[in-house]
Amino acid sequence: MSFNPEKQYRCTIIRGKAKNLMDDLLPAYAHILERICPCSGNSFTQLFNAELLAILPSVTVKTLNNHRTEIAGKLFGMYYKSPEDVINISERTEKLLEDFDQPAFFKDICYKFQFPNGMDKIGKTKQDIRKGINIRQCSYVLEVLKEADNNKVLLTVHEVGYYVLNALEVLQGKTTPKEVVAMIIDRRKKKVNKRVPSGSHGTQHIRETFNYLELSNLIRIIEGSLILNKEEKKAINFISKAWDRDLDFDLKYYNLNTLKGRKQMYFKWQEYYSKVSTRSSDVFFTSVKSISKDIDQMKKEGYDVVDGIDTTAIGDEGELYVYAREKKRVQSYNKRLANRVLWLGKTKGLGFDIQSIRADNSNKDDYAIYIEVKSTKRVTPPKDDGSSWNDVVSLTRNEWVAAEQKGEDFYIFRVYLTPDKIAIFSISNPFKEDQKGLIKVVPEKYRVDFSEKSGGFISE
Repeated sequence: MSFNPEKQYRCTIIRGKAKNLMDDLLPAYAHILERICPCSGNSFTQLFNAELLAILPSVTVKTLNNHRTEIAGKLFGMYYKSPEDVINISERTEKLLEDFDQPAFFKDICYKFQFPNGMDKIGKTKQDIRKGINIRQCSYVLEVLKEADNNKVLLTVHEVGYYVLNALEVLQGKTTPKEVVAMIIDRRKKKVNKRVPSGSHGTQHIRETFNYLELSNLIRIIEGSLILNKEEKKAINFISKAWDRDLDFDLKYYNLNTLKGRKQMYFKWQEYYSKVSTRSSDVFFTSVKSISKDIDQMKKEGYDVVDGIDTTAIGDEGELYVYAREKKRVQSYNKRLANRVLWLGKTKGLGFDIQSIRADNSNKDDYAIYIEVKSTKRVTPPKDDGSSWNDVVSLTRNEWVAAEQKGEDFYIFRVYLTPDKIAIFSISNPFKEDQKGLIKVVPEKYRVDFSEKSGGFISE
C-alpha cells in the first residue's frame, strides 16, 4: 500500500465558537446584516458592532471584531464588499432569512470548504500551494465515512483526524478514500493506534471540521465514533461525490506575490464563497424527519395530526407541531374544548397561526389564546439550564398589531426543531414585554404612502 499517513501536515481553519453558540448567533448575525446592509465600508464596523454589543453586552471590541470579520465574514460568508466599497448581504444569508434552515446553511459551507482557500492569511495560503494541497475536505471526509460504512466499520474522530485531515498525501489528492479506509482497517488488525497529538493548536482544525459537519446535520459523533446521518443521504451523496473534482475556486490563477493579485484573489473569493450554489439549494433542504421527530412518530405518541397539510415549508412543520401539541393539551383538559383549537396558518392577515384555548384551571379556562409560531431547524438544542443565550425572530406588521390588540392572550412560540428534542420557547404578551424592556422590538420596514401634494417630478 503506497499511502504513507505518517507524512503529516496541518491545514488551518478559522477558529469558530462552540456549536451551541454558533447556532445561537447565526440568526442574530443574519438579522443584523438585514437591518444595516447595504452600507458603506466605513460605517459597517460601527453599525455591526453596535448591534452585536446589544446582544453580547459584556464582550470586548476585539471579540466583536472577531465575530464580524472572522466568523460572520470569512467563515460564514454572510456578506461581501463590492468594488465601490459597499457591504452587501450575501445570497447565503438571504436564503437563511427566508427558510431559517440552519443545517442547510452549514451544508452549503461544508460543500464549499476547500484547501487552499481565500480565508487564510496569505503566508499560509502560499505555503499550501507550494505543498500541492488540493482538497475539498468535507467532501473527502464524507466519502471516507461512506466507504467505511460499506465495510461495516465505524471510524473514530482520531482516525479520521490522523488519516485524512492531517495526512499530507490525502490533502494533496494523491490517495483515495478506499485506500484510507483499507489502511485504517489493516492497522486496526495490527493493533497500530495513531492519532494527532492532543492540544488546542494541533487538533483545532480537526475539531472545527467535525463541528460544521455536525451543524450540517450530516454526521453524529457518538462515543468518539463518526456516524453518517442516513436521513440526509441525498445531501451526503451530493457533497461527497465532489471529493475528487477539481476545485471550483483555483488560486493558481492569481499572482499572490503582488498586492494587486492578492486583492483580486480575496475579492473574487468572497464573491464566490458568499453565493449559494444553485445546484445545491433543493438538495440541502433539511426535513423534519432528518433532524427530529417525524409525523408518524407524533401519531404514535398520541398527537391528533392534521392529514393533508403540506409540510414542505419550515413554518408549516413548526405550526403543525404546535397545533398537534395544543390539540392534545386542551383535549386532556376538556374534550369539549378540543374542537376550538384551530390551525389558521394559511389564512392571510390574521397575525397569528394557531387559535387555542387557555385551559389553565382559571376562571378564564375556556378563553381563546392566539399563537404566532416562529420555527427554526438547528442541530444543537437551546440551553434551558438558566445560562444566557439570544435569538431573533421577525414579525410582520399584522403580527405585531395582533400582539398589541390581543395583549395577554397573544403568544410567540419559538419552535426549535433539533435532533435531541423539539423545544418551544414561549413569549407571553410580547407587546408588554417590549414595554418592560425584556425584549427588544425594532421596526425594520416602513410603508410610505404619498400623493401629488407630497413632492414633485424632477424636470428634464
